[in-house]
Amino acid sequence: MSTPVATSNKSCRCGYDSSSGGGGRMASQLNISRKRTLTGVSNYEEMLMEGMKHLSFDQIQREQELLHGVANEVDLNESTINNLLLDLKSHLNRMKKGTAYELAEKQDQSYASNRELQLAFLRACHFEPKASAEKLINFFKYKQDLFGEDSLVRDITAQDLDQDDLSCLLEGFFQFCPFRDRSGRMIHLEFPGVRSKTTVRTELRARFYMSANSVDTMVDISKGTVFVSYSVEQYQDHSSGAGFLETSNLFHNGVPMKIDGIHLCYSNPVDCMVTRACIALMPHRDRVKSRVHLGSHTECQYILASFGIIRGALPLQGPESEMDFSHHHAWFQRRMLREEERRQQAPVTISSTNASTTHQQKTPCHTTTSGPNSANENNVLSLGQKAKGVGNERLHSLAIIYLAAYDNGSISNRRTIVSGIIDEVHRHGGRFLKPEPLAGSKADSMSSMDNGNIIWVELSQDEQRAKVTQLFRNLRRRRSRPSSASNAAVPSSSPAVIVEQIGPNDVLFGPSFDNPGNQRLRELIFALSDEYNRTDRGEKKNLVSQLVETIHEKGGRFLKRNTMDGGKWEVVPDEAAHEKVSKQFRNVRRLR
Repeated sequence: MSTPVATSNKSCRCGYDSSSGGGGRMASQLNISRKRTLTGVSNYEEMLMEGMKHLSFDQIQREQELLHGVANEVDLNESTINNLLLDLKSHLNRMKKGTAYELAEKQDQSYASNRELQLAFLRACHFEPKASAEKLINFFKYKQDLFGEDSLVRDITAQDLDQDDLSCLLEGFFQFCPFRDRSGRMIHLEFPGVRSKTTVRTELRARFYMSANSVDTMVDISKGTVFVSYSVEQYQDHSSGAGFLETSNLFHNGVPMKIDGIHLCYSNPVDCMVTRACIALMPHRDRVKSRVHLGSHTECQYILASFGIIRGALPLQGPESEMDFSHHHAWFQRRMLREEERRQQAPVTISSTNASTTHQQKTPCHTTTSGPNSANENNVLSLGQKAKGVGNERLHSLAIIYLAAYDNGSISNRRTIVSGIIDEVHRHGGRFLKPEPLAGSKADSMSSMDNGNIIWVELSQDEQRAKVTQLFRNLRRRRSRPSSASNAAVPSSSPAVIVEQIGPNDVLFGPSFDNPGNQRLRELIFALSDEYNRTDRGEKKNLVSQLVETIHEKGGRFLKRNTMDGGKWEVVPDEAAHEKVSKQFRNVRRLR
């Protein structure tokens, strides 16, 4: 386990394969932990309570809200932010003498004093200027120590990594999850059992590159990050723990990441017990927002779901929870492409707005004779009901997941949710595109598309927000009316419809049957279970109808095997589909 919670010389148990030293220090830390446990902290719950004693009520409340993903974001006005930046600069002037930050200022004052960079560290440190200054100075020290003085005033790219660094990065034992939690926060996931033997320096270089390039917008920093160490079954940690202090200090003291929650998952009771004892070594604020979970894959994933980390957010597939590296490798490929674009100084967007006029410069993205641009499947295309593809489906799924939070949120929270969804589309390399006819062609973009006379133009920021907001309104209207579409598709009184071939979006009845459609249904149920539990009976029925309709919209069907007819699959009536969804909601409630 490698956990970003230790500061200074404090630590908790972790696993780390390394050819360098560190095991002796880890053993010493464990001895300290045992002594502290014997002198007054007898169990895990008491350790958490002891940590709370050193915090104010407001601090405890804030940390618990962050852990469960229900905290409101700190929204400061421009005047307050400017004052905090002045305080930060004052602390930097007092601390910088003889540091790598001072050297960076001499090399390039504009880079070292960049407002966006300083604001990123302020947000990561809960707007505490002194802590932000310390972390910013450490950031430049890490750059100097790991990549040399010539890297101080430029961004670290993949070209700075050697072959060992790249191998460590791409093996995927630390990565960011494909999707975020229900609060829109990034999930930093580690699989200790996947780690191969490497040096501390190599891992630090790979971690620094990934962490420094993980945050693309201020929204990402404001929302924070959730850390999950997944040492369950085949991913159990079998290493010595050497190098833990170095890697954890990098997370806590060297990069602009705001860690809101820490989840440590185990299937080995001994590892779980020792880790719970070592929580006594954590700083009090980290201790309060840390949780240790014990169980199988299914049990740990259900527990994580109760904290807003749905199963679909983890890169695990199938009943054996096998790792899927495709997202992690795709993330790295996107980073490489983005770095290449910056090196060539190519425009990132395909449309731009002149602030002084209402004129919009439009650049063709793609002209085709057969339909929309399919070169990037992550794009969100504005084609009405004709729009299909990974990007549009991802947008639709995200809107369903955040619908309850959007409906119940304040205006400020709604804006944040919309911004988070847009950022998620961009993070996957997608853009919001609309077709427009070429000059001299028909005004109707649909007719022009059929004739190949169109260009693809990126929506402005306001248009992107309007599109996501409209999607939420559409989903709300569908929820408020009965599911007529699904009733019309398969009337309960009609003869059974025999299915020749099962589709990927179909939901199969029976405990021994699984399908991607079953997994998607479970993910949606986990995401909406809190809303289901707090609503009345009538609203529960509407929510169930909405989920059934969502499955049908994706071309999915609810199927069961007819044992009397040679085991053929047949479509079940809507009443049975509604009952299956309701039962799964009840099962999730019992597990929680």
